Amino acid sequence: MESLRPRGALEIVDDAAVLLRRHFNELSILAALAVLPGVLVWLSNGLRSRVEDAGSFDPRVVFFSDDQTIDNGLVVLQLFLDSYGLALLAYGTTQLVVAELLGASITRGALLVGTLKAAPRILVVWLIVHFLELLGLVAAGIGAIIAMVVFVVAIPVLAAEPVAVFGVPRRCLELTKGQRGRVFGVALVSAVLSVLIGLALSFTPTELTGIFLDGRPLVIASVVFQSLAGMVAASITAGAAAHAHIDLRVRSEGLDIDVKLRSMA
Repeated sequence: MESLRPRGALEIVDDAAVLLRRHFNELSILAALAVLPGVLVWLSNGLRSRVEDAGSFDPRVVFFSDDQTIDNGLVVLQLFLDSYGLALLAYGTTQLVVAELLGASITRGALLVGTLKAAPRILVVWLIVHFLELLGLVAAGIGAIIAMVVFVVAIPVLAAEPVAVFGVPRRCLELTKGQRGRVFGVALVSAVLSVLIGLALSFTPTELTGIFLDGRPLVIASVVFQSLAGMVAASITAGAAAHAHIDLRVRSEGLDIDVKLRSMA
């Protein structure tokens, strides 16, 4: 069993990348579940629009576009599917991380079924978290940032601890107390890495493809590249959240000692 110790933000994100390499098959299935529904909505909107530069087409960017062929309802749906899909992926990833810590194995089928069974609970937590983030935004703009940092570990808490859905926010507050700057660092590094992955696997290939294609073929090519980039970036983001949760428990509760005792027993 890998030795548990407090880790920095870069180490936590690196752990997430290592997890993706080590369990690529398992995580790719969960990542497809998380990313592809939103991508299909993106494709539908892209094919319906008259956007000339399909390589730069992104519903998040064109939400307020004057192009009447773009369905803003589909844009909202995609944003929801992307965010909720990431929550599903974070749940499954946390299950995988916990199984590794306990020296247990979990099959791809069991991982997928366990995640899907938990989907209603994940949705409730997702709604609670976003409602609290909205309150933070309304109360004070910076309050939303604080809420986002606190709830980075919300889904891992749900997946790894015996906490009721309505107890997740309080548990997140307990775990992140005194450590919110560190959690913010993890979120920031994950976000920067996601941008770099998007540039490498989506934006650059799409721009190069745009030399040879345009119109609908370019939209389809863009969707393919975006799917690949989204799956990799989402897997690392979810893995970072799962490992950040473990790190917080190591720091505040001596989780490393607990896991070692369980493995000896």
